[in-house]
Order: sequence, then C-alpha cells, then structure tokens
Amino acid sequence: MPLLRPALGVLVFFLTTSGARAQCTFQWRLVEGDKLKYVIEDKCASKTKVGQESFDLKQNLRLDTIWQVSNVAPSGQIQVVVTVERLQFSANGEGAAAIGRVSFDSKEAVRSDSKPEKSVAAVLDSIVRSKVVVNIDTQGKVTKFEIESKLRAIFEDNATRELAGFFGDLFTADGFRHRLTNWFVEFPEQPVPAGGSWTESKLSRLGRALPCTHSYVHSGRAVRNGSTLEKIEVKPKYELPKDEDSKAKIASQSGEGTIYFDLPNGRIVESIVTQDIVVQSFGESTVQAITTVKLAKAD
Repeated sequence: MPLLRPALGVLVFFLTTSGARAQCTFQWRLVEGDKLKYVIEDKCASKTKVGQESFDLKQNLRLDTIWQVSNVAPSGQIQVVVTVERLQFSANGEGAAAIGRVSFDSKEAVRSDSKPEKSVAAVLDSIVRSKVVVNIDTQGKVTKFEIESKLRAIFEDNATRELAGFFGDLFTADGFRHRLTNWFVEFPEQPVPAGGSWTESKLSRLGRALPCTHSYVHSGRAVRNGSTLEKIEVKPKYELPKDEDSKAKIASQSGEGTIYFDLPNGRIVESIVTQDIVVQSFGESTVQAITTVKLAKAD
C-alpha cells in the first residue's frame, strides 16, 4: 500500500496543475526596487466640422518612461515613481484656427523660435522633468495618481489651457494621466478561465462626459517574441451619459485591441488598442486613435 503513495501524489499534482493551466489568476507581482521601462506611443487623428468650417489634426506622441517600484505594502498596494525620460510629440493642424505644424523632442538641444513651438515646449519640458507617483493594487487598479504641484500649476495655467483648446487633452492633467495609465487593466480577483470575460469602466481621451467601457476576453496562451504569454482581447466602447439635455449622439464607433500578460512575472508586456468614433452634436467630430505600450529592457 505505501508504494501507491508516490504515484497518488504525482496524480494529485498533475490534476492540480492541469486545472491551474485552464484558468489564470492575473496579478501584478512587483517587488521594491523593480525598474520597468515602458514605451508608450499614441497616434490620433481627429476632424471636426461645424457648418462650412472644418479642423483636421494629426498628432503623434511617444513617451519613454521608467517605472521605479518604491514600496510594496503588506496589503499588496504597489507604489511606483514614474519618470518620462524622453518625450516626442508632433502635430499638424489644418483648417479653421489651426496652428500648423509643431514638433518637439526633449532630447534635442536646438529648439524652434516659433511662438507655438516654444509654448508647447514649455509644457512638455515640464512633464519630462517631473516625477509622478502611481499606486496600483495587485489586480492592476490605479488607486492613486499624483503629479508634482509645479506641473499641476502649469496644467492649470491659462496658456496651457489655450494649448489644450488646440491640441486636446494631452495638455491637461486628466489627459496626461490617461496617456500614462489608461493601458492598465483591472483584473478580476477570481481565476479567469480561457474564454472568460469581464468589463471595466474607464475615463476616455474625450473627457469625463464620454467614459469608455472596456470588455475583456482571456484568449489563452500565445507565443509573442519568443515568450509564452497570456493573451487578452479587448473591445473598448464609448458610452454617452444618460443626460436628457445632451444633444450629442454617437453616429458610429469601433474598437479592438490585444494585451499580452506575463503571468509568472506578473506584468503587462504589450498592449495595442485602436478606437474610432464619430460624434454628432452641433457639428460632427471624428476621432481615430491607436495606442501601443511595450515593455522594454531597462538600461
């Protein structure tokens, strides 16, 4: 009878791990001192038409960021200090009230003397010099986003607000938060089987008046750049608030994306999300955006 015990133990281990493979508990697993480098790229094209007037704007943003884990609490709360090592931004506006072409690279020593580019540089340089404190829990929920008071004052300055009127929410505190953290996924506490799904409501690039619901599906394992990762498909969908006074209408929208999660090391490795929308109100606005986030090797 004792000879059967090892075989029974192997059988129990096999059954347990087989069940574990059929479903995943998604959790961030970071320790104090970890240093992650994420490259965030955001490309957005928008067009607004009111009567005979139209305004077209194409923008490209790249953030080379460092996420330094400063503390991990017993509760699992992870505190990270985020710095933007390099910021590249370009925009081209055409039509009514357009500024024209603007470009910025924080690594360039020589800058343009044009007034629009100098105004843009003043704000973006401040972002690069600042530190941002971000807290997330093990499920990936962002529980704190704190920028330095100097940067907050710059976002609240009238000159920056004028830039936001031309270029959109990147030149606002909410927009900066959106670019840095909107790629995080709030995972369920329970294990998720292959084919399992969940949803999450988020702020969108179009502001608090137009939130976005993200629907996720765990698609199982996939090999990505030589690594075996968990694949999650996402479908973002804008939601109009239930406001009887609102005259806005979503004429059409589409969105899809893929997220790759490193389960053993507990972190997102890559995220690609595209989203298009046409909103009708006093005029018609079209927004097409694609955001990619990749974990790179830290220096």
